[in-house]
Parts: sequence; structure tokens; C-alpha cells
Amino acid sequence: MAGTTVDATINLMGVDQYLTESVHLTRPFGHIVNVGGNDDHFPIRRLQSRAQSLDWELMFTKSKYGYELDSQGEILSHVLQLLVDGTIHHTTTTIIRGGIDAAHLNQARTQLETGHQAGKIVITRA
Repeated sequence: MAGTTVDATINLMGVDQYLTESVHLTRPFGHIVNVGGNDDHFPIRRLQSRAQSLDWELMFTKSKYGYELDSQGEILSHVLQLLVDGTIHHTTTTIIRGGIDAAHLNQARTQLETGHQAGKIVITRA
């Protein structure tokens, strides 16, 4: 996989932690999408030499500013179709059944604190 690049990468959390990898994985003139937060000192110059674009996506920005609100439903429908078609896959690796309560939240927190959790933890009612 060495030398492989992609058109875009997405950082769902920990952009500061994964920025170096994103810059190397994203082709020149590609896009790095940041959905999570970052610290106050974002090293934007790392993207400059590769002419990469940084795109910010925050959950409530469209509703906060009343911007193209209908597009949110269209996007979610498209993502659902990609999931149904098998084009993309969810990252859930751990399911905790029995509802959201203190015991299950502690179980999820303990799993995260091990530093070995890959993928999402989902707590369900059933």
C-alpha cells in the first residue's frame, strides 16, 4: 500500500492525531475533510505543498445558519443507499445490549480506555 493515495480522506475525530497520515494518504490537489474538532493551532502549512483542500463539516452548521436544509435529508438518503448497496460499511465492532444506563456506559468507557477499541461502540435497548 506504500505510495497509494486517495482523492479524499475524512477525519471523524482526532484530526490533530491523524493529520500527518491524512496528508500523506491524500493525493496532491485532493481534499481532507475534518468532522471533529481540533486544537487552536492547526498546522495548515502541511497541506500547502500538496495543494490540498481542507473541508470542515460540523453537524449543526446548516441548521444554525439556515443553509440548504433540504440537502441534509438528501445526503442521509444517499449514505443509506451506499450502505444498502454494500459500497460503504459501518464501523461498529462492539455492541452492548440492554439499554443506556450507568453500568453500560461504564462498560463502554472502560473498553475505550484500554486504547484497543477499533470501530464504534453501540449501546442498544435490546
